[in-house]
Formats: sequence, C-alpha cells, structure tokens
Amino acid sequence: MLGVTTLILLAGAGFAWNGGDSGIAGLLARVGAVFAASWIAHPALVRLDRRTIWLLVVGGLVVLVRPRAAFVVLPVIAIFARTAQVREDPADR
Repeated sequence: MLGVTTLILLAGAGFAWNGGDSGIAGLLARVGAVFAASWIAHPALVRLDRRTIWLLVVGGLVVLVRPRAAFVVLPVIAIFARTAQVREDPADR
C-alpha cells in the first residue's frame, strides 16, 4: 500500500508540474520521496524497537521546526540508533 501511495504522489507531482503549479508539484514530490524512502527501508524499520522509532520521530520533528538543531540532533540519533537493540526477524530463523 505504501508503494502505491508513493507512485500516486509522484505521478501527481508530474501532473501538477505540467499543469504549471510548481508549489503543489514540489510538495507532492517531496512527500513522495519520503514515502519512497520509507517503502525501501520498511523491512529494516519493522525490526526496530519502539524507543528508536520514537527517537526518530521526535528528532525529525525537532529538525523540522528548528533546522539548525540538525547539527546536534542527527548525531545523537545516529549514535542511539547504532547502539539500539534490534528485534530478531522470525523469517531469518
């Protein structure tokens, strides 16, 4: 379902760009790119623990509100994500 949503967003961006509305096209392209990255990373994201997911969400919101905070927030997220517990995937057994 995420892949279909991604394709719809990116197709909408193309149609909006051809229609002359570059603001909406840029918005749809950015959201489509984030959805595409989430779709590609989905197997790895499923195995993360809840604390790591919340840290990514809160850190992303902080960077969204205060872009200069990225210099502090992103290294903290990277260090925490590197040391976080990863749940074992039952399919790997």
